[in-house]
Amino acid sequence: MTSRLEIDALVCGHAERALFAPLTATLAAGDIVRVAGDNGAGKTTLLRTLAGLLTPLSGTFRWSTDGRASRAGLGFIDHDNALSPVLTPVENLSAVLRLHRNTSGVDEFQIVHTLAALGLKRVAHKPCRALSAGQKRRTALARLWLASCRVWLLDEPAAALDQASRERLARQMQIMADDGAAILYSTHQALNVTDTQVIELSR
Repeated sequence: MTSRLEIDALVCGHAERALFAPLTATLAAGDIVRVAGDNGAGKTTLLRTLAGLLTPLSGTFRWSTDGRASRAGLGFIDHDNALSPVLTPVENLSAVLRLHRNTSGVDEFQIVHTLAALGLKRVAHKPCRALSAGQKRRTALARLWLASCRVWLLDEPAAALDQASRERLARQMQIMADDGAAILYSTHQALNVTDTQVIELSR
């Protein structure tokens, strides 16, 4: 499955106030594209719009899968992690993975194994409200290892991560791109990945 995103003169904002100048770009299989810009430039708003959570002010964007209009295989990890505080990491991941296609074979053993590889074995069955900010971020990012999405939108994926976790994240992003996935991400922390393009948001 090959996915592609085409953005044409897209403008995003709030209450009819544009956050950046019209944006035109293309994201294809194997791309790692970084969204850059000052605080308040609209990076989160752009990613949430492309994920279908917000309506653009003007312009268009089109997702296609194998040449047909489709959002199949799209994964989005927001900066706030979107974890239920009363559920455990295992329960949160089990719930969200049901929304992804081609993850029916992912069972609790694989989730626990992935969490352990991310240094979360000790908290895998604790409510997420008891986790630190870094542990919550790693729990949310575990989807990168578990879901078979072909396009990822990542909003500040390295937030609250220590150096070892940032390096692990960068390796996984590179592996996924080398395997044909496309990644669009924003970050304030440097990540050791090879960007194929940088989108600079400005007014």
